[in-house]
Amino acid sequence: MRVGDVFIEGIGIYLPEKHNAARAVEEGVYSAEDFAANEIDEVPVAGDTAPVDLAVRAVRHAFDRSGADPADVCFVLYATGFHQGPNGWSPASYIQRNTIGGSAPAVELRGHCTGMFTALQLAVGQLRSAPENASVLVVGADNFAQPMVDRWSHLNGMVLGDAAVAVLLTKRPGFARLRSVGLQAVPQLEELHRSGVPIWPPTAVTGQPMDLRTRSAHFVESSPLAGQLKDLLLDGQQALNDRTVADAGLASMAEVSWIGHINASRAVVADRLLPLFGFTEERSTYRLGRDLGHVGTGDQIIGFDRLIEQQLIKPGETYLMAGVGPGLHFGTAVLEYLSTPPWSA
Repeated sequence: MRVGDVFIEGIGIYLPEKHNAARAVEEGVYSAEDFAANEIDEVPVAGDTAPVDLAVRAVRHAFDRSGADPADVCFVLYATGFHQGPNGWSPASYIQRNTIGGSAPAVELRGHCTGMFTALQLAVGQLRSAPENASVLVVGADNFAQPMVDRWSHLNGMVLGDAAVAVLLTKRPGFARLRSVGLQAVPQLEELHRSGVPIWPPTAVTGQPMDLRTRSAHFVESSPLAGQLKDLLLDGQQALNDRTVADAGLASMAEVSWIGHINASRAVVADRLLPLFGFTEERSTYRLGRDLGHVGTGDQIIGFDRLIEQQLIKPGETYLMAGVGPGLHFGTAVLEYLSTPPWSA
């Protein structure tokens, strides 16, 4: 989707206390082999703090930094990947009630690792039909400190962290511009994230762990599509890359200054992620995420925030966000960094 007329007015981040990965090995919850291979130093762990309470803190951070008026928010989109609280309850409304109030619709998007991209695309549509002073609040949060998740062995090359992010989008000029955003579905690979597991009853009821490492291995061993897996992934990502870069008004990926991707091991980033985009580690957020792990919906936003805070990205440079999640879905977006925000000056 070509954008250009939507800006970022504020970003808020909340990270709980970090849990040292070497200590997790000593505690017997993280294998020494994975620790050595992943090169992930620590991850934030929220414990008994609900993900919506992490989100509330991120939203408050965004408004404290930006000085924006909460009354201007016309829509709240809450991107999640895992259980948020009681069944039959609206976590987005909880966040709204405890932050901005008002009467704007508040909706949860269970988009998993590409939920932020879905939320950004929906936010653009909302803003284009809203009054000039309107803003859309996009929030993402998860807490993986739950019995059905082993954050230390979730997937090969990946450890899960808990965090929350909030992004305030507006048609008014901001410190960054959303130039394009897109999603690409590869539904042939839907089974990759459930292979070997019954669809019904829900695993939330049965208590079966979310072991994506075992499910993906089962898919590779049993699915007739296993032989096409690599090509389907490459073709889907490349098609989206081409479209998103063109929609951003760039001649090629070479005009992108920085890339923000899922936080994973150096091997996964270097061998599987960066080659898809033609980037080196030095122009990626890899080193900025070694104390985070994969935080669900927020990796790329935290990466952008850290580039700004550490003054690594310069006004006029562009930032490509890239993610992949169940469905199977790819998500990308191009941000243009326009000026140093007051909170980072």
